[in-house]
Amino acid sequence: GKSLWNGSQIYTRTSKDVQIYGNDITAAGTGTHGISIRAGDPPYTTANCGVVQGKNIAVHDNIIRLDMATPDLHGVVGAAAGYGATNQLRFYNNTYYLSNLAGQYFLYDGVLMTRTQWQAAGQDVTGQFLQSP
Repeated sequence: GKSLWNGSQIYTRTSKDVQIYGNDITAAGTGTHGISIRAGDPPYTTANCGVVQGKNIAVHDNIIRLDMATPDLHGVVGAAAGYGATNQLRFYNNTYYLSNLAGQYFLYDGVLMTRTQWQAAGQDVTGQFLQSP
């Protein structure tokens, strides 16, 4: 399916101050995805951890291969419009290999996006988007 809830190669939920970098990821096959950030849950406070919230997450300098045939996704799930920018969820300097350069692989602020829309939302403007061999 198209859910980023399950099947991600790298997944984080309600984490803060995280960097995801230096990975070589292949998402191929039904129900597999690239990097998924589960965000949008209301922040909550615990005695030992302080405030628990998806915030200040940087995904950079990764190689990510996504296959439109299955279809595979990548991005932020569960967050409404404005959440990514407000909470500093950033993707930059990643290299993507896509089976369809015009395909909708990216999910951000509740919207399924093409690479053009992904970059217009401020994500991976320094990234490379290449045709899969």
